[in-house]
Amino acid sequence: MMTLIYRDDRIPEMIDRYLDALQERYLRYSTADLFREGIRSYAEIDRAVGRTLRTLRMAGLVPREHVRPSYMTGAHGECLRIWRLSETAYRLALLNAGPLTPALARMQMQIIKLWKEGKLG
Repeated sequence: MMTLIYRDDRIPEMIDRYLDALQERYLRYSTADLFREGIRSYAEIDRAVGRTLRTLRMAGLVPREHVRPSYMTGAHGECLRIWRLSETAYRLALLNAGPLTPALARMQMQIIKLWKEGKLG
């Protein structure tokens, strides 16, 4: 009697893709949400997301679980990078935005309030 064992070398890749798909559902925010909050340019968003990625790494988190790029073609044929963000990354991006936006001002005031109340270290 002979036993056949099925082996597919693509299984680890398939598992990675499945896990990526599961993680995607937590990336509910995008570049458009950052524009709605008052960030004015793709360059500002890229800088804020870059700082967010560094913050996530320094905090010991896996950036890929919170931030992912995707690409689309703009109205004039240009390639645009669209960021997909978790809630944590979205809030960090707002905090890391260069110019003051209404959302950033609100978040800064909330941080100061929590700090004054002794709820932050």
